[in-house]
Formats: sequence, C-alpha cells, structure tokens
Amino acid sequence: MNLLEFPADIVTLIEQSKVGVIKADVLAFQKQTRLTNEQLARFLHINVRIWQGYAPEDILKPAVSERVLAVAQLFAKGIEFIGAEKFLRWMRRPNRALGDKVPMELLDTQFGIQLLADELGRIEHGVLA
Repeated sequence: MNLLEFPADIVTLIEQSKVGVIKADVLAFQKQTRLTNEQLARFLHINVRIWQGYAPEDILKPAVSERVLAVAQLFAKGIEFIGAEKFLRWMRRPNRALGDKVPMELLDTQFGIQLLADELGRIEHGVLA
C-alpha cells in the first residue's frame, strides 16, 4: 500500500490504524520522503533499534500505525499542494510562521501534526502568515 496515496477519509484511517500498517509500506514511505531512521523513530515514539528490529512483513501496533498514517496524510497533503521537492525542503527549514521551528521537528505530537496541516491549509489558500 502506498501511504502517500492512502484514502483520507477518517473511517478508513481509523480502521487501518486498528488493523495495523506493514513495516514494508512504511519503508517505502520513508524512501519516498527521505526520512532518516532517526526521524522516523522519533515521530513514531520508538527506539531506532526497535524500529530496525522489525521485519518488513511485521504489522505495526495500532498506536504506531495511527502515527504513521497521520504523518503520511500530512506529507500527501503537502506534496499535493506545493510539490514534492518544495514540500520536503519546507519540512526541513525553520519556518517563521511556526515560531522559527523546523516543521520536521513537530511531527512527534498530534498537536504538531495538526499545526502543520493548518499551515499547509493557509498556504493552499494563499494566506501567508
């Protein structure tokens, strides 16, 4: 399953979170988004060694799956609105509208993910903060 193309409807996201996401799908997402193991482990709230210990066919726990899906939805939205390269650059640079925080560093909380989604919404509608 391509996480960047996963349906955005909330019921499907809830169901998939409960069933779990396969690590191989997360590895494909990681490659597409150029996330390091450290970045991925940080926003998944797991140790890097634990992440590396999962086999590609392992199904992630619901809480981890939910975080993966939330971040993947954010990345899909950003890539759709401003393009892959520009979005990936945006995620890695300090942003004045976010209090000079680097967006990538906000992925470790649901509040941070929501803040980034809101900011992308403003960008989509041409409202620059």
